[in-house]
Amino acid sequence: MRIMSLNINDFGGVTEKLMGQKIVNYQGKECIDWKYWEYYIEKDSKVKEMKEHIREQNPDVVILQEYECNNSIEPKDFIAWMNRKGYEVYGNIPNYKISMTLMFSKRKCIRLSIPHKTVTANDVAIKIDDLIIYGVRIPLNSSQRPTVREDYWDEILRFCESHLEEKMILIGDFNTYDNSGNNVNAFMKKEELLGKFGVDLWLELGNSYDTPTQKPNMSRLDYVFITKNNVKGTKMSLIPENDGDFIDNEIWALSDHRMIVVDIEENNMRENDYKDRERKIYCSAMERMFPDGGETYTLEEVKRLMLAYK
Repeated sequence: MRIMSLNINDFGGVTEKLMGQKIVNYQGKECIDWKYWEYYIEKDSKVKEMKEHIREQNPDVVILQEYECNNSIEPKDFIAWMNRKGYEVYGNIPNYKISMTLMFSKRKCIRLSIPHKTVTANDVAIKIDDLIIYGVRIPLNSSQRPTVREDYWDEILRFCESHLEEKMILIGDFNTYDNSGNNVNAFMKKEELLGKFGVDLWLELGNSYDTPTQKPNMSRLDYVFITKNNVKGTKMSLIPENDGDFIDNEIWALSDHRMIVVDIEENNMRENDYKDRERKIYCSAMERMFPDGGETYTLEEVKRLMLAYK
């Protein structure tokens, strides 16, 4: 199974930021200028590039943070395009304009409830077979930028503690880099998560902690945390692969963040879905018929085919 994650920056590319477009409303309060973002920020080229990555990588699950909803036409059209490609969309989508986290899956899954006390639009959790996939963006505190929302870290910790006995992958933009300045508490909560939950997959696979996933600060803000019992056979890559290509805005103009791609061995997923001996037999037949994992038949259809040739 392949999982793709990216902070899409509201399809604003590298330099434009939705939070940077502000106006003062009739109440005298500063707010986002949604009309400016809708009509004056070019998004077509970013949508086109994102579609190209979807076609090339063919992920089973796509997680996009900072996704503009209920405003511009381009994000609405992208969701419709993903639906036509066989993906269902998951997220706490309200009826007002917002930048949030969305998850797309073309695999049969169960939507999991995440108990919230504060922010509700920045994470999504689903379960495919016995694997929980938790897509997240930890927001910044708008009144004390760049302080990370530590209360949101607490919510993530509570969710993970309630699923410690299960396989889980936690992936997204955590806005947490080092233990300096205002980031100390958030960094310590990240370390607490690792102590209770699992491993930092990028480091577990022998890569550098300082690999940048966000620019222009060149910080590593995007992570994959995974339970230890699910590391074997799991691969992780970044797009662009080369740091120099990521730094170059002419080469990587899709977002100010790097894309993450995680591959989990399909056989491991299937083994955990065996409910009885008969199902195991038909799953084995399916794997022999479709060794590349590109099956289009259901187990019931495989069963009928096998019985027909007896």
